[in-house]
Amino acid sequence: MVQLETCKDYNRWAEEEELAQLKAALRSSAAQLLLNDSGPITLPGLIADLKDNFGIAGLEAQFEGQLRTRKRQKGESLRSLYQDIQRLVLQAYPGARGTLRDKLAKEAL
Repeated sequence: MVQLETCKDYNRWAEEEELAQLKAALRSSAAQLLLNDSGPITLPGLIADLKDNFGIAGLEAQFEGQLRTRKRQKGESLRSLYQDIQRLVLQAYPGARGTLRDKLAKEAL
């Protein structure tokens, strides 16, 4: 969704163009959402369907638990550990930004 928003802003797409570009970019199981027979596909509707089917909303507690128990594995590089901690922080606390996100990541270790 961030990439779509970036392309929309850069290319100054209207909603119709944004919908066409999003539909063209979908692959695999995400593209199956286009087969929905509940009427015409709209941008807000397609985005909602994508978030419902592939988003992480409602799973924050699960990611928080994974973050709390995440430890460095034998032979795991610090970079790999750092990247995984960052991923889990983003998923566990999607609204956290900047220094708050950094603090949450530090506390996880």
